[in-house]
Amino acid sequence: MPTVEKSTVVAKIRPVAPGSIANKSQSASTSHLPALDGLRGLAIALVLITHCENALHWTPQSDFFVKAVHKVVCFSTCGVDLFFVLSGFLITGILLRSKNSANYFKSFYVRRALRIFPLYYLALALIWCGIKIWGEPPDALMGMPADRTWLWFYGTNILMTLRHTWTYSSLNHFWSLAVEEHFYLVWPFLVMALETGPLLWFCLAAVPASLLIRAAFVYPLHNELAAYVLTICRVDSLLIGCFIAIVAYLRGPEILKRSAVAVALGMAVLVPIFIGVVPHASNTDRIWGPTIFALLFASLLVLTLTRTECKHFFENRVLRVLGKYSYGLYIYHFIVIVGLEHLWSWNALPPVPNYLLFLFVASACSMLIAVTSYQLYEVHFLKLKKYFQA
Repeated sequence: MPTVEKSTVVAKIRPVAPGSIANKSQSASTSHLPALDGLRGLAIALVLITHCENALHWTPQSDFFVKAVHKVVCFSTCGVDLFFVLSGFLITGILLRSKNSANYFKSFYVRRALRIFPLYYLALALIWCGIKIWGEPPDALMGMPADRTWLWFYGTNILMTLRHTWTYSSLNHFWSLAVEEHFYLVWPFLVMALETGPLLWFCLAAVPASLLIRAAFVYPLHNELAAYVLTICRVDSLLIGCFIAIVAYLRGPEILKRSAVAVALGMAVLVPIFIGVVPHASNTDRIWGPTIFALLFASLLVLTLTRTECKHFFENRVLRVLGKYSYGLYIYHFIVIVGLEHLWSWNALPPVPNYLLFLFVASACSMLIAVTSYQLYEVHFLKLKKYFQA
């Protein structure tokens, strides 16, 4: 999820002669691209939109407008696919630029640890201490005691796969953090082992393979949850982002501009049809949804890199602020939502106003906690990253 370093983009690089690959990382320059923070802000906004709907158990009846809004809100689960595409793109860019560095692995893993672990383990420790002091909450806030070891070792999605069920109540959303952590553990070794050409083909082959594995979990194995949360079933979104990063590294993002426009136009037609026809969380959605939405967000990413109007839109301050604090928002928001769910007393309102009010309150509370956490706690670890440059 939203744990990537500040958004950077590789400067356009002309092809070089064989054998001169060492010059690529030296000639590549990086600059902060605020629009990618805005894309990350869109991703966390989509996550907040869908998880607030989950909390209200909103089941619209006959009103067409209400049903249409509800359908779109449900499919906002695709926000996690945008996070995955961005992670694949940004992490691969970092790895390619530092590939010839003597401290390639040390720099990457220490910097990742400084960004991810302090907040992740603080959240787990605070919840664990709260349980020890006040006792087990009615909704098993952190899952059953026997299952909590999996949380500490980023194994939430593995246990969910084995159990065929959501296991951790208000920490169920940690499954996506496990997916990203598994990706971080493996991908640097593949980037180091393979030249950019074979790495590109690996991405192209692994995307349909991931989709086929999802289909296998849904139909022969009848484990729909595994198709949604298991790392190998969600790696297509990450690798689509990786593919864009490799092409941008070799030739610059401009080479993708024309195809991105075509894909974006195609997705603009396909996605509304998909949302309108396919029931949310159905088998068809489980199999095809992640890849379709990943392609949509990949085209949006390339357009943001190459088209001024897209770049300016995602540079707006609201999305950038959401993007800056997206990791803390992701960690804390579902805990806040579960707490508000038990306190909410505005259900007499019509469904859409009630939902919008709940979304506003939950988002504001989550943002307050995330900003406080970032400024008082996380920033001290982030300052240490300067000592581990590649």
